[in-house]
Amino acid sequence: MLRTQAATTVRYMNWYEICEWNAQDTTRTLEHIDGLLALWTADIGDRSPEAAAACDCIENISQSWREHQDQPALAAELWGHLTVIAAGSAKIAANQFGTVAQINCSTGGVPKSAVDTATVGWRGIEGDVQKTRLHHGRPWQALSLWSADVIDQFASDGHPVSAGGVGENLTLRSIEWGALRAGTVLDIGEVRCQLTAPAVPCSKIAANFTGREISLVDHDINPENSRWYAAVVRPGVVASGDAVTVSPSS
Repeated sequence: MLRTQAATTVRYMNWYEICEWNAQDTTRTLEHIDGLLALWTADIGDRSPEAAAACDCIENISQSWREHQDQPALAAELWGHLTVIAAGSAKIAANQFGTVAQINCSTGGVPKSAVDTATVGWRGIEGDVQKTRLHHGRPWQALSLWSADVIDQFASDGHPVSAGGVGENLTLRSIEWGALRAGTVLDIGEVRCQLTAPAVPCSKIAANFTGREISLVDHDINPENSRWYAAVVRPGVVASGDAVTVSPSS
């Protein structure tokens, strides 16, 4: 393993331990190794030696998981290698600057209600709860992000949608949403997070769209409209109106 990859894996092992991954977190993550690898390499043409080696390592992790399914440390290794891949991509996103339009949380379910400020920990906004964790709540799903500009366009088209309606934690404005990719880093107030995967729409958010057409925010069909999950890289406090900086990777 290259030295940079080894150092990154150690960093993410620490992250894995800090986030206190449980058995469900690990299993539900490693079940999706191949899909995550496809997402994080989607825009990479000629891979750097480091990125190519990281891809090989992830393929080995996938094989080990299929054979044994009892190695929780593989999840930490997976995220370490994914960040190496992201660092080697020049196409993830150009620098962008926006603001926090609204912060949303709830004790379960949607819509989430607006709050002025929030403390963001390793596993997301303190006090925000998911009713079911089968498809939610992994450390790489700590935050859900969406675009105020996309919401405005949907509303102007007659959809009954508003900030927090589809369950996003942070509604951001003035970000070119279609340019975001897995691996993109966002500094939001005191918080740094890294996009990990688009959120898959479900029937619980259907009331926000005319005809209950949730495919409008399906990343595979309309990637410029989809919500994004993000892992917390640096916890902190976020306030409505805070500056947002989008960087290709870190």
